[in-house]
Amino acid sequence: MKNSKKQLALPMVLAAALLCLLLFALHFQGKKQSSVVVEKKGNGAFTLLCPKLDHCADAFIMYNDRQAVMIDAGEAGDADRLLEILRDQGIDTLDALILTHYDKDHIGGAPAILKAVTVKKCYMTRGAEDSEEYRQLFQSLQETRTEQEIVRETEELALLDAALAIYPPLAETYEKNQDNNLSLIVSVKASQDSLLFTGDAQKERVREYVEKQYDGTRFTWLKVPHHGRDKKPVKMLLNCFIPEEAVICSSEEEPENEKVVELLEEAGVRVELTRKGDRGRFSVSSDGMIQGELRDRGRGDNYHEQIEEQDNCGMCLYGIGAFTVGGSFGCAGPGGSRSRW
Repeated sequence: MKNSKKQLALPMVLAAALLCLLLFALHFQGKKQSSVVVEKKGNGAFTLLCPKLDHCADAFIMYNDRQAVMIDAGEAGDADRLLEILRDQGIDTLDALILTHYDKDHIGGAPAILKAVTVKKCYMTRGAEDSEEYRQLFQSLQETRTEQEIVRETEELALLDAALAIYPPLAETYEKNQDNNLSLIVSVKASQDSLLFTGDAQKERVREYVEKQYDGTRFTWLKVPHHGRDKKPVKMLLNCFIPEEAVICSSEEEPENEKVVELLEEAGVRVELTRKGDRGRFSVSSDGMIQGELRDRGRGDNYHEQIEEQDNCGMCLYGIGAFTVGGSFGCAGPGGSRSRW
């Protein structure tokens, strides 16, 4: 009996030992993964979401584990989609809501967002529009008692472990497209990447930015002005820097100008279209992958000298494009892993 008990005890001891080793390994693996996430966020990593919306509209969400910023808020009909994204990421507070100008495809979703989440401060341009969306925006700001600022001088913010700068329009009036040319232009400079958001700025406003506000930054990511409809503002920006990636906000009903896409691609820029929302999430950083594409295509800092002066103007995920600043290149579908708020 004693021998049989010993024979039974030995396998039990071995099984217990294996179980302990397995639990230890899982515990260690979990600790290792957590440390990697913390390390990335400590290096200034944050995620930029470029949602596919139901309209030809602008809305961008940037967040890390501590802060969140939204630039523009789409049309009123896009609010549910944007709130769904905020909920999915666990975001219930926006440290800044920046509305580049007052067209309905940039402010329409703002009232619903102001009422659904806490917005610490809303930054806006000067001017006004005679529209229901404009009236609802300011009524919602008053009802929610949200702090607001009309940006009249360059505003610098320290958010997302990055340096944000909001550049206001400088001219009192613009000869054409007054509403679009009142667009705020926003730069975000992190440790590895620099992003430029241009709202619906058109030729006069982009020239003003280039001549009086641009500080020589080599931006790695560009939100293409005015839904990618006009080549001239894009040419002006390409004369200053060649981004690695450019995003155009468009829709099937109001697509981008193909010649703008061609201009960017000829410069070696990777172009993403928000209307093509069948790719799930994509993550891009400037850790060599996109820079390599630029070199392989034979384009360099002097590309602007090759741009021909032509006057061409065209008409106008769950697909989400995600530019992970400070992160690494990768791709995950809607069911893939993602950072949580």
